[in-house]
Amino acid sequence: MLMKLIPNLSPHITIEKIESNDNFFIVYNSFLDKRIKINLITKQLLDLINNKRSIQEITNKINNINSASVDIQTIHSIITNLQNQGIIQTEKEITKTKFSYIWFKITLIPQKKVNQISSVFLFLFVKHIYPIIIVSSFFLIAMYYLNLSESVVYAFFTPVNILLYIPIAYLSKFLHEFGHASAVKKFGLIPGSIGFGFYLLSPVFYANVSCAWSLPSFKRIIINIAGMYFQLLFSLLLATIFILTSNKWFLIISFFNSLSIIPNLNPFIRYDGYWILSDALNINYLIRKAENKFSEAFNFLIKSNNASPFKSKQDYFLLIYFLLNKSIVIIFLIFILLIKRNSLIEFPVNFYKFIISLVDGSEVYSFTLIKNFLFENIYSIIFYTLCVAFIRQVIHLVKTYIFKFKLTYADK
Repeated sequence: MLMKLIPNLSPHITIEKIESNDNFFIVYNSFLDKRIKINLITKQLLDLINNKRSIQEITNKINNINSASVDIQTIHSIITNLQNQGIIQTEKEITKTKFSYIWFKITLIPQKKVNQISSVFLFLFVKHIYPIIIVSSFFLIAMYYLNLSESVVYAFFTPVNILLYIPIAYLSKFLHEFGHASAVKKFGLIPGSIGFGFYLLSPVFYANVSCAWSLPSFKRIIINIAGMYFQLLFSLLLATIFILTSNKWFLIISFFNSLSIIPNLNPFIRYDGYWILSDALNINYLIRKAENKFSEAFNFLIKSNNASPFKSKQDYFLLIYFLLNKSIVIIFLIFILLIKRNSLIEFPVNFYKFIISLVDGSEVYSFTLIKNFLFENIYSIIFYTLCVAFIRQVIHLVKTYIFKFKLTYADK
């Protein structure tokens, strides 16, 4: 029965060659707006599907092309996987998927407008982009060190300044996303839309640059860096205005804008640093693969009859990456616990008193109260926020492991 099955391609797919790489391709489903990376064998399989050949005939032709002995069960497994991805037709309903790590997405700027606006910024992508980033960074650090102090920065926090800063901060975030989109356009592709959603319970903007999968890794890295690059140039512009006007307000705004770039370098959550690392190593779905590798290693430890999950340097890297990710959070939590133990213990009471005072206070007094509370309890806020996020991740891993265990048990 299996030998006579005739697979059919989805009418919505196109296959794109990855630039400067003959061994991998990108299959794009325009209806699902989904891209997956495939190898040469899978590409040959898709080329052989013509709504007439059976799985047996496809298997024979692939073996003839590659002088190999792939069995029909392997080809059927690949076809089933491609059906689940919406690449090959199936009776099952394949629905449009969203970025699993971004919740409640809404489109703010449609693709057509993003493509038009991105053209304005193409001149910023000069040949020697990395020296510009390095020189600009050192220049800004020197400006902040020589002209700003803790008291000056603290005094900046007034209701008027914060209200003025908010639209500038949003402008910077939009420039960040247009940086990614403009880099995509610079490399001859059409960027997607820019939208808003929630990631790790935090509001975020995002640019759909999934079409960049067809580019080689060094170009994808430039696309990843481009958002921070645009923000850095914006900080440089604000610092230049300070030099021309001697108004420290612009330099403080530049300082906060530069600070907002730093979290994007984090390689352990899906910010720019993560995508840079993923593309530099050519490891797609880095976090997912690291979690899977930890699960495999854990199973290997408790079940001695399992085969070793470490067959390459990449396997060891994935495990180290996972352990570093969790260890850094734990070490940071312990560090805060040691140096701010009393503050952490008193924080619930202080928070209660803060809420009561906030309700009773006047408008100006309330703002001062908020500012003082945030500065005095910043470590406690970070500590409890990280604890919640860490516990959430642990629960997710436990649920995943239990699910896999149940599947394994059911198979027996």
